[in-house]
Amino acid sequence: MEQKESETIIYTKEEEINKIVDKIKHLSFDKLRKKQHYHLSVAEKNTDEIQLNNYFRNFDKIKLIQHRKRLSGYNNYDFHYLMDDGTYIVYSINIEKEPPELVNAFHVDRNFNHFKKAIMKKYIADDKIF
Repeated sequence: MEQKESETIIYTKEEEINKIVDKIKHLSFDKLRKKQHYHLSVAEKNTDEIQLNNYFRNFDKIKLIQHRKRLSGYNNYDFHYLMDDGTYIVYSINIEKEPPELVNAFHVDRNFNHFKKAIMKKYIADDKIF
């Protein structure tokens, strides 16, 4: 069953990103409750969970956050971490749950700046970028 989004907000300004990151700074990768979708995605994409675990606390590497508000009421934040080689890791987390839920996480072997440019172009007209 596909969940449709009712709103997506993009955060790129350091000040706005830091406000959201403050809500997860106390967490470790191990403290996140992993949803079934996360486990299926890791297996499907052959994701390196050690890399995900090791990189999670590098909060200074977060360069973009997408806040997805779904019609179902299930919301999550996608934290985009820029890696040294220009690629990125995405951690999709519902921070409203206790404990927070890791919906998905994976390494994207594409250029982060190209992705950011495309996402900005898509959402700039909607005035949803902060």
